[in-house]
Amino acid sequence: MQRLDLDYVPHAGTPRWLGIGLLVLAVLVGAKQADAYMTARRETAQLEARLARLESRGKQTTLTALPESTVREIRSANDVIEQISLPWDRLFRAVESAAGEKVGLLGITPDQKSGTVEVGGEAADLNAMFDYVKRLQRQPSLTRVYLLNHKLNDQDPQHPIRFTVTASWMEKTPGS
Repeated sequence: MQRLDLDYVPHAGTPRWLGIGLLVLAVLVGAKQADAYMTARRETAQLEARLARLESRGKQTTLTALPESTVREIRSANDVIEQISLPWDRLFRAVESAAGEKVGLLGITPDQKSGTVEVGGEAADLNAMFDYVKRLQRQPSLTRVYLLNHKLNDQDPQHPIRFTVTASWMEKTPGS
């Protein structure tokens, strides 16, 4: 084993002020960190107190009434969402698949509030019109199918019959 040589005697070449300077610098940095910690702690306490006041005030007060324009915008957005979520594909397939060669569809007017649809069309003759109504009645997604009106078009040389059919196409949900 080797002998350990420890020298505790300061040498004349080591500047003493360097060690003291480093000690002073360390004390200053520590003081600055302590000040930053105390400042952050005070701000945290203030913010927590403010949050507690806001939460207690929120529980005590009722919601303020929204402006009428905001209420209208919300209702309009809800209507759009309702329209998007409707089973449009099922309706269009039912109406179009019932049409034959002698029937042309002119318009489809769905009413989502009542769950009904009006279908306007043109048929080559009365039999084609009645056959179309019967085929609509057999569609599983349509109920209460009725012929509302029909009229012979004398202006056209082929004399087609214009008609309007109404049907229920949505299951009405409770409350609607």
